[in-house]
Amino acid sequence: MLKLDVVVQGVRTREELVTQLKMLRPGDGLLSPPGLTLNIPGVILDLELMSKWPALFYGTFWAQAGALVSYGSDPYAEGVQAARLVARILRGERPQDLPVEGTNRIELAINLKTARSLGITIPREILVRADRVIE
Repeated sequence: MLKLDVVVQGVRTREELVTQLKMLRPGDGLLSPPGLTLNIPGVILDLELMSKWPALFYGTFWAQAGALVSYGSDPYAEGVQAARLVARILRGERPQDLPVEGTNRIELAINLKTARSLGITIPREILVRADRVIE
């Protein structure tokens, strides 16, 4: 087992978010929520880079922006999937007759520059599984 303690902290304002993040201790990590409410992912990214807390984000965009790692659906693949379904509707199919589909592609992206700045070595077996490795 990984022996992780998961602590959920709800926040209602940006100030509450920053206060909660400043209470993190060395060795703590963050899982950014997928929504953009209060710009939580952006605030976490800024504090990750300034304060050396590793964070996991939900989309490759964030790893490209400097986050340590992201694991989530590929927005381009989601757009292609949505366009295919819309095309079927435009050709006359009824929306209620279309199948419910989940995400077809999940991406793992790792930012090695951020890993180095955080003093983290990413094991080779993880790097070879990554869809994107950002240097």
